[in-house]
Amino acid sequence: MILIRLFALVWIWLVSPGVDSARADSPLQETNRDGVVHDEFFSGSVQDLTETSVSVCRSIPGKSPETRVFTIDGETIVEGKLKKMVRVTVGYRTHDGHDHA
Repeated sequence: MILIRLFALVWIWLVSPGVDSARADSPLQETNRDGVVHDEFFSGSVQDLTETSVSVCRSIPGKSPETRVFTIDGETIVEGKLKKMVRVTVGYRTHDGHDHA
């Protein structure tokens, strides 16, 4: 059953119209509805929030909690209201040694 579903997903992906060749070359990059390309995503709960950064912690059963700090700047797009203990997904890029939301 799983093999059939996997085959169906691969088949749909290969024959679906509108597959962009640049996107097919880089399947890890996602584009949001504003056309901004993000290299990575991180989901979890907001632990700390300042005007210039947000700290997000995720807990996966069987693993120790992982906390990441993301820089917020003028290019950061926030959808909704950001506050502590809210579940979020951050699209980010790493450059200059920092993760930029």
